Amino acid sequence: MIKVLAIGDVFGRPGRNLCKKIIPELKSKHKTDLIIINAENASGGRGLSEKNYKGIMETGVDLITLGDHMFDQKSIKAIMDDSKNPIIRPTNYPSSEMAGTGVWTKSVKGVEVNVICLQGRIFMREGTDNPFGAFDEIHEKLNPDSINLIEFHAEATSEKHAMFWYLDGRASAAWGTHTHVATADERVYPQGLGAIADLGMTGPVDSVIGVDCESSIKRFTSGIYSRFKVSESERVALNGALFEIDEKTKECISVTRIREESVV
Repeated sequence: MIKVLAIGDVFGRPGRNLCKKIIPELKSKHKTDLIIINAENASGGRGLSEKNYKGIMETGVDLITLGDHMFDQKSIKAIMDDSKNPIIRPTNYPSSEMAGTGVWTKSVKGVEVNVICLQGRIFMREGTDNPFGAFDEIHEKLNPDSINLIEFHAEATSEKHAMFWYLDGRASAAWGTHTHVATADERVYPQGLGAIADLGMTGPVDSVIGVDCESSIKRFTSGIYSRFKVSESERVALNGALFEIDEKTKECISVTRIREESVV
């Protein structure tokens, strides 16, 4: 059995501090083989800096994923361009000159595991290629005996569910990120795909998806754009999901939501 822990969007310093405190505990408690974490909002809610990349890697995670805020911090580009660094961004951006890659491969218990990051198009930033077609192109080149894991960074639950049905039989696990709100739709699909529409956020509980409540409410009530700030809530929660995968059949056996709240 291969155990994969996927952790939802880390938001600002509160999220980073909780990762430092709790990821080693989760690794030991669940006896994980692979920990994957989305950190595209880890630096002040906007992107991931080189410094914070290194700090998150020190917590014991195996791979960091990014999303539509991937280049909000300029210092991360050098990290992404070094193929030795375990960090990927959505692969379905069309520019061949873009930093980084969208596929990561590692041997786990003698089995090749591929992690593929894709970005949705509904209610998202313009510029991405069709994620369904992008997966097809990648899948054709993969080892047919490998375990494939997909992170789908997308807004619309309908697009995520359509993607999961599309992946069933060709991937072992898939999860959504981006909305910062955990969903309760975890399941194993007919051909063995384990999936959940959104992992949720790793960040301040008393907030509006990580943002200071007062500043967020002001934006909605006034209709005037203003720069948000990260909530200073002492209550912080880590959200994610644990996938148990049979390394022989490549099918997911179970999907379990994970939520750990603490004061940091």
